[in-house]
Amino acid sequence: MCVCPLVSICAFLVLTSAQASSSQLCDPQTQYPRDGQCCSMCPPGTRMQSSSSCLDAVCDPCGTNEYQDKYTTDSKCKRQPYCDPNTNFESPVEQSMTVKTICMCKDGFHCSGKECITCTKHSTCQPGYEVVSEGSQTSDTICRPCPSGTFFSPTSRKCEKWTECEPGFYAAEGGTGESDTKCVSRHRTHIIVGVIIGVAVALMMTVGVCWYCCGNSRRIEHENLNRHSVEVALHTHECEDERIISNPVEDEDTELDVGKTDNGNYFAQESGKPPRLSHQESQTYCINMNNS
Repeated sequence: MCVCPLVSICAFLVLTSAQASSSQLCDPQTQYPRDGQCCSMCPPGTRMQSSSSCLDAVCDPCGTNEYQDKYTTDSKCKRQPYCDPNTNFESPVEQSMTVKTICMCKDGFHCSGKECITCTKHSTCQPGYEVVSEGSQTSDTICRPCPSGTFFSPTSRKCEKWTECEPGFYAAEGGTGESDTKCVSRHRTHIIVGVIIGVAVALMMTVGVCWYCCGNSRRIEHENLNRHSVEVALHTHECEDERIISNPVEDEDTELDVGKTDNGNYFAQESGKPPRLSHQESQTYCINMNNS
């Protein structure tokens, strides 16, 4: 009665030890134990079909934007991470089915933290600062101020010593952290001063000539206006006199000389006095003078 339980226990121990020894013989990287056998896994970049047997694994390649980086018995591949361009990431041109894609920041950007959820633009060094280290995918640009006696040169992108003016030159402007010393020739200063004085003199002469010309023009215009007024007054007076003498009272005792003008009109002239124009010629003369 006691022999059967002992036999069962011994058989169980034998089977268990056989399975354990069998599992110890399987390669943990490429195989897995099942029913006391070492079964094959699917290689990286593939997934296992559900119809696979232990000794005959059926594997399918991963699809687009999928990967599998180790031997597996899974029936699905892993999804590649999405590199969002709106957060300044860029994806590699070609993705691998065996390696997980690492989203990289665009050129000029770096990860905002350890998790690299978003990318931040590299800092720009302020005027008077130089770059100690350029920014990378994982770190920002590091800047430092230019030491005393130096300035930032855009050409070399480094801090350089201020220029020392040579003999015959003087520092018109001292150097700063942003700009170099500006040296100016002493001879050049004299030329500039002379040019300024010459320009000022020429300007004054131009103003004087313009003032003289304007004054002279106004004076001539005023004289012409006065002359015209005088002529009009004289002509008016002569015409009034002419109207008075155009109808003279004849004196019976006055002795008249009768003649003819160039226009064919007759005139009367007292002896020893200037000739008198006819009434028609006198009116014509006054009208012409008034119109002028």
